[in-house]
Amino acid sequence: MYGVLYAYTPEVFPAPVRGTGTGIASLLNRIAGLAAPVLAAEVGSAHPTGPIIAAGIMYLIAFVAMCFLPIETRGMQSL
Repeated sequence: MYGVLYAYTPEVFPAPVRGTGTGIASLLNRIAGLAAPVLAAEVGSAHPTGPIIAAGIMYLIAFVAMCFLPIETRGMQSL
């Protein structure tokens, strides 16, 4: 998440809204960080392998979303 937050996000958003985009990405990171232990405790008590399966599904979703990112920043000069 930190690679996306500090490397990709500033290059994707135009300068006038760059701070807002980075702030929203940071907010979503914090919310997920707070929700993950609570959900793992609740789901883990009912189904012990549930958190591991959920993490695997989230990694697959992140991979698919990454494949659809609109901007390739490799080889481009940042401002």
